[in-house]
Amino acid sequence: MYLGAVLILCLTRTLSQTDTLAKPDLGMEVIGDSLVRDTVFPVEEEQWQPDPKKALWFSLAVPGLGQIYNRSWWKTPLIYGGLGVSIWFIRDNNQNYKDFRTAYSESFDPNTDNELVLKYPNQESLRRIRDIYYKRYQLSIIATAAIYLMNGIEAYVDAHLKNFEISDDLSLRWA
Repeated sequence: MYLGAVLILCLTRTLSQTDTLAKPDLGMEVIGDSLVRDTVFPVEEEQWQPDPKKALWFSLAVPGLGQIYNRSWWKTPLIYGGLGVSIWFIRDNNQNYKDFRTAYSESFDPNTDNELVLKYPNQESLRRIRDIYYKRYQLSIIATAAIYLMNGIEAYVDAHLKNFEISDDLSLRWA
């Protein structure tokens, strides 16, 4: 009941508001008591609107190119930073996986001089660490693919919202 009363008060308050922003009459001139239309009208400059599909394909072809096409140059270093870090994780986790895989296979030889076997004499711990690095390697590949795909999605959405109208007039009008 109270919620209904609050909604009714809010709606009547919203509907009764008037626009207080002054809108300039472009092309009008006041002479005496009358308005005279000026012969020179201001030319509205057409805004550049990027093609979302083109931005998507540019971004998928070369990461960051869709952002450059959308004139959002500042996003390109972020994309390359994310891809660079994720590729570094792929390389690092793969190398650690290979090292522990070799150490695990050499742990069955009692005369081995592998430093990882000497550091971790338990075969079960070597196997577990090997499996952990393999999972991290797989997750790094997934993260790289996600960053690559998000690059394209971001370019597509940014192209759609490039000329989204943002005004200071936040009044609600029922039609």
